[in-house]
Order: sequence, then structure tokens, then C-alpha cells
Amino acid sequence: MLFEFLKTAWYFKISYLLALFGLNKKYKRLYYCGQSFNKVSYRLPKSSQSDLLITFRIYKRIFWGFLTKIEPYSKLGPKTGRAIFDGNLTIKDVRRDYIEKLTGNRCDFIIAKNSLLYYKNIQQAFIITLFLALSIAPVFLISVFARKKSKVPFMVMELIENFNLQLVLKDHTIKELYYFCIYERDANLGAFILMKNNIYVHKIPSEVPLAFLNKTIVCDQLNFCFAYQKEEFLEFKETMFVTKTTQWAPERIFNAPSRLLSLTRIEEDYVHDLAFFSSASWLREKMGDMDLGSNDRDNEEKLLAMLVSYSIEKKLKLCIFTHPIEKRTENRKLTQNYYQATLLNPLVYLADMDVPSIEGFDKINLGISLYSTLMFERIYLGYKTILAPFGYEEFPLKRSPLKNICVSDEKQLSDKLDSCLSLTNVEFYKKFHLLNYSNYCS
Repeated sequence: MLFEFLKTAWYFKISYLLALFGLNKKYKRLYYCGQSFNKVSYRLPKSSQSDLLITFRIYKRIFWGFLTKIEPYSKLGPKTGRAIFDGNLTIKDVRRDYIEKLTGNRCDFIIAKNSLLYYKNIQQAFIITLFLALSIAPVFLISVFARKKSKVPFMVMELIENFNLQLVLKDHTIKELYYFCIYERDANLGAFILMKNNIYVHKIPSEVPLAFLNKTIVCDQLNFCFAYQKEEFLEFKETMFVTKTTQWAPERIFNAPSRLLSLTRIEEDYVHDLAFFSSASWLREKMGDMDLGSNDRDNEEKLLAMLVSYSIEKKLKLCIFTHPIEKRTENRKLTQNYYQATLLNPLVYLADMDVPSIEGFDKINLGISLYSTLMFERIYLGYKTILAPFGYEEFPLKRSPLKNICVSDEKQLSDKLDSCLSLTNVEFYKKFHLLNYSNYCS
């Protein structure tokens, strides 16, 4: 066990130093694994970047995890030598069904990254506790003088999580892992170490464009959730350390209503002409979450204002679909207050927050968003969609057909809406050369 910990710590140290000193020639994969630690993590508040005491806060978080001593996995089925790795256990059934329906493979259990701060026996607890005791002083000093003060202390937590993940997989003789939370900073180094341990690592990137957080990927097999990701993979091939790629489907596609998955569905009368799909940027900012530095809140508010103005001018019904975090019970009052002024317009409506947004796909003529994950599901399902990725210069790729449905200002948005509202879904997909992105338009 001590050997596994020292080996994991060595890989963390070497990848960090290679990236720090720009040594990317001889150990290219490890260098880019180290570069990945410069990414933001949604597991930390935005304030952590400048928090002088972040080392102590993270070490406290680690010790608190030890005290809870909750096993970080949940059984899914009989022994097969396969497992799923994700952020938490709350969507275990969704992940299990997704893997089974796409591959026919069953998994033994799902492991939760957010629960890997635990110990199973005294030897494991002793190794980790000794490391924490010896490392806290130098880590604190590095953090104090670093520009991003959370970077190294958070690496300590990630190191422990990766060590514990290896122990879980070894204890259960897992040889194949379906890795979902690939946007995390340590996902590339974690996969590298697992592959060195002869575990076959699949990565599932969600439908979100790779350019946002996954321009570097290390794994055995990358399973695209949206066809556009293959275009990105080829664009970023210099930093893609992947042996095999396959085309899958959006992660939650099998949760869609059966009527949306029918290849013979009929377009019916719409309830709303336009729909705005929120990414809850305003609420994320209020909660202190990390962002991608693209001014999402202001851009999303600007987009909604444009749509309200257009709907008033054209006398069209506009429906606002809230994000899952806006729908949470504890956030509903805030959400209602946030949209209150917008909803004073009689042509603007708020979708039922007790109903999943995907349920309304076929009730809308045209859906618009900055870049919400739901939009890629909507495109996959063959419904008319416009994206307004304000502030994102790397999305979409200039030569991609997806650029045909993206707008960058109010005039482009108005012109695109004017030309698309009267089109059927099939006409829309043919006009903008989007047929490759959907199995439901022909």
C-alpha cells in the first residue's frame, strides 16, 4: 500500500514540475497532465484563488472526510471487472443504464470522486495522515507565494483521492473503468496512473465542447457524446493522448420522453415560438462558483434581453427554461425574484420548474442559449436550435457546420430568427448542414 501511495505522489510531483518548467519534449503526456492542474475546478469557490488560508481549509476538508468514513461506492450488479467513476452517486442509475444500452456491458459498481476522502483500514489512514502532517508546512508556504493559492493545496486532496481510487479498484479487481468526470484537473493524470496499472480507461466527456475544459485528454478510449466533439478532437490532436475513439450519444439521452426518441414523430403545433435555456450564470456567481472567465452572467442577461425585445417586436411567445440548480427547492425563491421583472411582459413565460426541461423540446419552435448542455441534446434530437456563445472565441471551430447556427450579436440573432422560425426541423437541418449531428432528421 505504501508503494502505491509513493508512486502516486511521485507522478503528481513529476507532472507538476514538468509543467512548471515547460519540459514537454521527453515526457509529453506527463507534461500535459501537469498542465491540466492549471484548469479551474468547480469543486472550489472562486475566492479560493486568492485565499491565504486555503491550505488549512482544504486540509480541514480532508480530515472531515476521514471522520465521516463513508464508503465511496455503490453496488450496481454482479462481478464483471468493470466500474463507473463519477463525481457522486446520485445519478448511478442513469450512468448504469447509459453504459448498458450503448455497450451491452454491465458494471460492478459506481465510485464517487467526492467521497474518496476516506480510509478503510489503519494502514491506509496512517499513510495519509503522516503525509498530511509532513506536507502542510511546505504546501502552506508554496500557497502563500503562489498566484493561484489553491492550486498546490488542492493537488494534495486530489492525490489522496487518486490513491484511494486505486485501492478501491485493486480491492475489487477492476480492469475496465468508465470515467465520467473528465473535466476535473486531475482527470488526465489519474487516467495516466490507472493505465500504468493495466486498467482500461474509457472517458465520457458529456456533450459540452471539448474546447471549454478538455483540450487535453489522456485515456485508452474516448467516447464522444456529440458529433461536434470529433471535429474538436482532430483540431486538438496534438494534446489528445487517446488510442481509440467511438461515437456515443448525449449522457442523459435515454431519460428523454419516448416520443422524442421516435424516428417517426410528427411535428405538432408549438406552445411557444421561442425558448431561452438558462445556464444559471447569475446564480453560480451569487454562490461564488468558479467560472471560465468569459463573463457568462452579463452575456446571458444580454441574450435574454435581446430575446425579450424580439418577442415584443414580433408579438411572439417566449418561454424561459430554468437550469437544474435554479429549480432546487432552496433556490426557487431567488429564481422567481431574478426573473420577476422579465415576466411582467405578457408574452414571456416561465416553464414549470417541476418538469424536466427536455419534456418541453417539442413544444417549442426554436430554442436559444449561450451553450447549455441541453442545447446539444436538443440538436442531437433534431430540434431547431440557435447558440449565442458570446465571449467564446474557440467555439465553434471556424470550419464547423455548427457555426451556421451560432450568432455573435443582436443583429445576427434577429436575422437568424427571422429566417428560421418558418422552417420545419428537417428544413432547418438541411439548410445549415447539421444532419451529421442528429439521428432524427433525414
